[in-house]
Amino acid sequence: MSKNKNSTTAFRVALGGICAAVCLLLMFSSSFLPGLSYAIPVFAGVLMVVMIVETDSKWAIADYCAVSLLCIFITPNFEASLLFILFMGYYPILQFRLSKEKKQTFSLDRQTCSFQYSDSYILQSLQIHIHIGGYARRHRVSWKICNTPAVG
Repeated sequence: MSKNKNSTTAFRVALGGICAAVCLLLMFSSSFLPGLSYAIPVFAGVLMVVMIVETDSKWAIADYCAVSLLCIFITPNFEASLLFILFMGYYPILQFRLSKEKKQTFSLDRQTCSFQYSDSYILQSLQIHIHIGGYARRHRVSWKICNTPAVG
């Protein structure tokens, strides 16, 4: 994102208006294309990705709120509107924000790798014990035999 092109408020407002208009057009088209009533909210959610990549998450959230509010009142297909509002509209914004935070908070050093290795080893040993425990219950084997701690 270059600072001189996308830093102006006019660019952000214009892009938000264009994305909102295209989202509403897509959502309105779900009324006369009923076979695509599940796919059209996904396509409208892709426009939220364009908004968040080109501007900022605050502007994308504002655009999502505007589209959601107008979608309730304008579009006749209520099912597609709810699908956009509850699932497909905010998910790209949330996913972009979580992936950005994940890159900032987690670093790959020796301690985290060894911690992840020990966690995966513990989980695998628990899965083995749960599987053996299920086998013991099905075949009426004594539980004390299967309740041994993991070696390692």
